[in-house]
Amino acid sequence: MEITISAERQDITIHPGSLEAEVVQNIRMILTTVKGTLPLDRNFGLSPRIIDTPIERAKALAVKEIHEQVNRYEPRARIVQAGFSGDNATSSDGRLLPWVIVRIADE
Repeated sequence: MEITISAERQDITIHPGSLEAEVVQNIRMILTTVKGTLPLDRNFGLSPRIIDTPIERAKALAVKEIHEQVNRYEPRARIVQAGFSGDNATSSDGRLLPWVIVRIADE
């Protein structure tokens, strides 16, 4: 089963009702956390180093880091595809909001 997960913030559920819900929530946390801001694990999340980086380089760095973070922190999921909402280089706000399509491993 493939699931699309975006970096849109949503409420956290302490006990997700299914494996899929838990994996989705975990990956969303990776996509929305700035590296260095989680007190007990400063390596969790995405690096802010891409800020003010040219758009194509920022995309490449972010995709690489998303793959590394998901492999490290959510090994039950495999990324099928990664991309960005608002990835138009002429966008007035210049924001890249990551999304991923993942396949969840059967346990």
